[in-house]
Amino acid sequence: MRALSLLRPRAPRPRSPPARSLADANIEFVVQDGETMEKDWSKVGKDDLVILPAFGAKLDEMQMLDAKGVTIVDTTCPWVSKVWGVVDKHKARGMTSVIHGKYAHEEAIATASFADVFLIVKNEKEATFVCDYVVNGGT
Repeated sequence: MRALSLLRPRAPRPRSPPARSLADANIEFVVQDGETMEKDWSKVGKDDLVILPAFGAKLDEMQMLDAKGVTIVDTTCPWVSKVWGVVDKHKARGMTSVIHGKYAHEEAIATASFADVFLIVKNEKEATFVCDYVVNGGT
């Protein structure tokens, strides 16, 4: 069984201790395009083991891995999973989810994948803009 990780190193030789430890254990990384942020799943097959990182994976990615029959080791942080549950409840009620984070960060992307309608706000300035729009009708 070959092991792959969604935790992506930002350099050819991983510098962070977790990524370096995975590389030292001969665990391969799923390659992600730096511009589109899309991951290359073409080399992942049913005999592989895929490690989901603490910040999670997009819903469609998890469904695809399940459909491929890979073994999944889900290390998603319980606090992240809890937020996903809230976002799922918002979706069921037709509500918009407001997500605090960076729009290109894996955790925000994964969280947004559980929503139908969402906003990602990065900071207090953006949150204030959204609140003003809601309260004052965008004027």
